[in-house]
Amino acid sequence: MKTIQETCTAYEPAKLFVNAALSPVQQRNLELAVGVPVLDRVGLIIDIFAQRARTREARLQVMPLLSCATDVKPMLNCRQARKC
Repeated sequence: MKTIQETCTAYEPAKLFVNAALSPVQQRNLELAVGVPVLDRVGLIIDIFAQRARTREARLQVMPLLSCATDVKPMLNCRQARKC
């Protein structure tokens, strides 16, 4: 954790990307420790979709994902575990 904090202090990133699935509590604790928004794999994908949504329909499809991202991640993890 200390290494991540030092790296974030040195480079001052706008966001921190973690190549793992984080629980909401882990994400919040990491954000508090480093002082920048933290995104895991699912959060990164949702963020990319949100940035690229051009039409009204696309924005309407992405909006629920952004508002309930903490509900989406457990559902996706559950599906991966069951191989649905």
